[in-house]
Amino acid sequence: MMKRSFVAGVVLTCVLAGSAMAADMPTKAPAARQACAQFGGSYLGVNGGWAYHDTTWVDRDAWVDEFNVAYHLGSVSTTRDGGTVGGQIGYNWQRNCTLFGIEIDANWADLKGSKFYSPDSAPGVTDLTLTQKVQRFGTIRARTGLVIDDLLLYVTGGVAYANIKQTWTMDDTNGNGISETFSSKTGRWGLVGGVGAEWAWTQNWSIKSEVLYIRFREQTTSVFDDVSLRTVNFDHQDSMLVARLGLNYKFGAPY
Repeated sequence: MMKRSFVAGVVLTCVLAGSAMAADMPTKAPAARQACAQFGGSYLGVNGGWAYHDTTWVDRDAWVDEFNVAYHLGSVSTTRDGGTVGGQIGYNWQRNCTLFGIEIDANWADLKGSKFYSPDSAPGVTDLTLTQKVQRFGTIRARTGLVIDDLLLYVTGGVAYANIKQTWTMDDTNGNGISETFSSKTGRWGLVGGVGAEWAWTQNWSIKSEVLYIRFREQTTSVFDDVSLRTVNFDHQDSMLVARLGLNYKFGAPY
């Protein structure tokens, strides 16, 4: 009986001593969750959306008046819209929850259409048709913003490029049947700016949305007019408004 009591006492003493030692040992703190998602590193993605192309055409030398003095157009503005799809590649530097990055994108666009004009004083006698087409455009932009939890809010700006084709056709059906067509197909550079948001869907995948405004440099086209035997000049100012969604994959280890 005494032997059993002695063994029980020893076991109880060891348990109490072990509990005391465990209580005195430092405990490991749980890993702290990062304050915001990490977008740093290189990434590759795709995008799609909608774009609006606005152009203002200026008849500097009254070319239209050679066919019908009732026009007096001076300048004409037209707008076309259509879908876009493309891809982007970029790199982000992130410090804490502040981000700075560089992005390059290339896009295909379906922005084409025509506008028909006829003077009110003699409709159908002299017709002017303006056509325009944008099939490709791209941007090189910097972007900077703040990451709030899993959401990046940013502003962006840089340079833009587009391939723009414009055609002007005048048909004079007032007895002489004269018709002239001039066209311009050029690569155009301009400035771009906008805002956007990007959500860290998973550790490496993110979804973004952005709105960009592009303003291209004014272009002057000079052509020789066979009717008046002189050189005539046309100015056109172009701009685009782009709204799109994108999907990015970030390379490297998960954050």
